[in-house]
Amino acid sequence: MSAQPDGGLSCWIARIIGRITILPYNGRPQRRPYSAIPADAANKICLPHIAVYLICCIIEFRVESYIGGAHLNIYVKWLQKAMLETPDASSERIIRVLKKYRTFLERELVADPENIAARCQLAAVYMELQIDGKKPIHIMEQAIIKYGDRISKDDKSRLYTNLAYFYAQNQDQEHVHYYLKEAVSLKPQEPNADHALALYLAANADVKTALPLFAKAASKSADLKYQYNHAAALFKSGHIATARDSLQKLCREYADNYQVHYGYGVCAYYKNDLVNAVYIADRLANEMRFAADMDIYQVADLYYICRQYTAHNRLYDLAPISARLDAAHWNRYLYCLFAMGKQGELSQKYDLAIAAKQDELRSFWGEGYDSRNNAEKAELIKNLSGEINEITRTYQRIIHEGYAPKAKLDLPFMADGCYLLDCPRHQKITQTFLPQE
Repeated sequence: MSAQPDGGLSCWIARIIGRITILPYNGRPQRRPYSAIPADAANKICLPHIAVYLICCIIEFRVESYIGGAHLNIYVKWLQKAMLETPDASSERIIRVLKKYRTFLERELVADPENIAARCQLAAVYMELQIDGKKPIHIMEQAIIKYGDRISKDDKSRLYTNLAYFYAQNQDQEHVHYYLKEAVSLKPQEPNADHALALYLAANADVKTALPLFAKAASKSADLKYQYNHAAALFKSGHIATARDSLQKLCREYADNYQVHYGYGVCAYYKNDLVNAVYIADRLANEMRFAADMDIYQVADLYYICRQYTAHNRLYDLAPISARLDAAHWNRYLYCLFAMGKQGELSQKYDLAIAAKQDELRSFWGEGYDSRNNAEKAELIKNLSGEINEITRTYQRIIHEGYAPKAKLDLPFMADGCYLLDCPRHQKITQTFLPQE
C-alpha cells in the first residue's frame, strides 16, 4: 500500500471516523471536523495516522464520559467565573462561554437523551441566550413525555421546578401553579419549589395553605429569604409571638439588614413592646441606609403607630420625598402636626400638600408624558384628583373632629428572585476546579 494514498483505504477510514479529535485543552474539549482539514493534508493520511486517531477517539470517549458526568460542574464553574468577572449579561465573553457550553450540552443529549442534568442545564443556557422562550419548555416537557416512567423522583422534581420557572417567564400562571404543585408532591430535597409555591399561594391570598410550605423551605435551608419569609408568614397568620422570636434571632445574625429589623419592630409593637418597637424605628432611621422610598414610608408608619409624632414628621422633613407622598401619608403627617399642637404649621403644610399634588397633576400634560395615551392620562388625572379631595376631606376632619387617620403595618415578603434550579448564575456547585478560557 502506498505511503501517501490518493483517496485510498486510509483516507476512506478517516472519512468514516468523520473528524480529527483534539484532546481537551485547559479543561475544554475541542474538535475540528474532518471537512475542515485541507485537502492536501487529508490525502496524506496513512494507516499510522489512523491508529493515532483511533487511540485519540478512545481517550476522548473516556474524557468526555468523565466530563459528561460529574464534570458538568467544570463547565458551570467556568461559566459562573465568567459571569462573576463580567457582570454584564450581554457581554461578548459571557455569550461566547454560553455558546460553548450549549454546544457541549447539545452533544451530550445526542449521546444520551435521558441525561436529565444536561437537559436541564441546556434549557437554562437557552434562556440565558434568549433563544425562543418556548424551547427550554419544549426540551424539558419532552423528557417527561418520553422518559417519565424511567426518571427518578429527584429528577422529576428538578424538571417540574424548572418548568414552573420557565412558564413564569412566559406569564403563564396556570402552568406555574401546576408544575410547582407537582414538584412539591415529590418532596424535593431543595427548598426552591416549596418556597416558590408558598409565595404563589400567598400572592393569591392563601397564606394559611402557604404557611406549611414556608416552614418546609426554612427547614431545608438557612438562607435569609427562607427564614425571613417563614417569619413573615407566621406574622400574617396571627402567630406574632413566634414570628417575633424568629426575627429576633435573625437580627443577631443579620445586624445590618433593614427588612429583618423592621419586621422585628413591627412584631414588637403588636406584642405591646413599644420600647423595642421605638428603639428599632430609631435605629432604622438613624443608622441604616434606606434602599428605597418605601423603606422611609415603613419606618415613618412604625413611628406613627407608636405615637412618636415628632420623629414621624422629622423623618419626612429630612427626606427628599415629601412632595411625592400619597394621600394616606400626607394625612398622617398633617395629623401629627395637629397632635403636637402646631396649628399654624398644619395649615401651611396642608397648602403645601395640595400645591404638590396640583403640580404633579399638571406635569402629566407636560414634556415627558407625550407618549401616554389619552386613556392612561385620564386614569392618572382621576387618581390624583381623588387624592386631592381625600387630603382636603381628612384635613377638615382633623381640625374639626380631631380625627386620627388609621395605619396598619404588615411584613412584606422578600422577593424570591430566581428559583430556577439550573440557573447558570445561582446554582450551587461544590467543585472548585475552574477551567481557563
